[in-house]
Amino acid sequence: MSFMPGSESGCFCMVQAWQLRREGRDMEFVDEAISADCIASRQEVAKCVQVGLLCTQDQPMDRPSMPTVVSMLSGELDLPDPKPPTLPSFHSPSDHEIHSQQEAALSSNTMTLTRIIEGR
Repeated sequence: MSFMPGSESGCFCMVQAWQLRREGRDMEFVDEAISADCIASRQEVAKCVQVGLLCTQDQPMDRPSMPTVVSMLSGELDLPDPKPPTLPSFHSPSDHEIHSQQEAALSSNTMTLTRIIEGR
C-alpha cells in the first residue's frame, strides 16, 4: 500500500482502502492493469490490505513492528482489525502562529570571501 504521508491523496487512499476492506471488496483495491493476471487469492489480497492498514495507523504504538508484520504475512499471527483512519484537521493558522513561524524563519548569515590575486 503506497501513499504520500501527509498528503490529501494519501489520506483519502487510506480511507478508501479501509472502506473497501470493511465491505469485503479488497480486490477492488488491486490495480485493474494487474488484477486480471493477479495470482494472489482474495484472502492474500485481504491480508495485505489489512497489514498495510495496520502499518499506517495514526498512533505509532498501534502499528506493528517489522518482525510482527512478517509473522502476520506468513500466517503465524492473527491479524487484529485496524482502527479507522482519521482525516487530518485542516485549520487556518492564527496570527500568533504565523508570527511565530515568521520569527523562526528569520536568520542572519554572513560570509566573507577573500580573493588573493598574485601578480605575475
